[in-house]
Amino acid sequence: YYNQWKASFTVAEWREEIGKHIEETIHRITKEWNSGKNKFWKTDHPNFLPSLAPIYIQEKYWDRLLPLIKQANNLNTTLEYHSHLVKKYPDELLAIYLPALEKYGLKSNSRSEYADLVNKMKKIIKYKLMSIPPQINPKILILTLTKSLRSKRKLLIK
Repeated sequence: YYNQWKASFTVAEWREEIGKHIEETIHRITKEWNSGKNKFWKTDHPNFLPSLAPIYIQEKYWDRLLPLIKQANNLNTTLEYHSHLVKKYPDELLAIYLPALEKYGLKSNSRSEYADLVNKMKKIIKYKLMSIPPQINPKILILTLTKSLRSKRKLLIK
């Protein structure tokens, strides 16, 4: 329905219409968040990602999508939107991945969680963040992180 809705406007009208829709969505979500209906489960910030990410992807608003991914601060979320952002923001993605992988690794407590962490690391390495300068090799950074996690885990176990 999105494309049908978009097709019913001229290009200029559409920019105005989608801008208005985005503003209304942000206002609505912020208002709901501020009302604190579920105060026990209230997050640190309003979660715009589920409502706005599909729009930002359709409209190729990558500069608006990236801050939402950063705000989510979740490895799985970053991986989910990776393909949309990697060409334009490889450095920023790597900067999100490294602390997220470390956090995920420190929380892992079972073989399956460690296997999942390794699979995520392999996936990120496989993505080949092409426009990152060669001196910043994601594979080397992830391997260094792996060594760091091993030493931190040993300290936690002792």
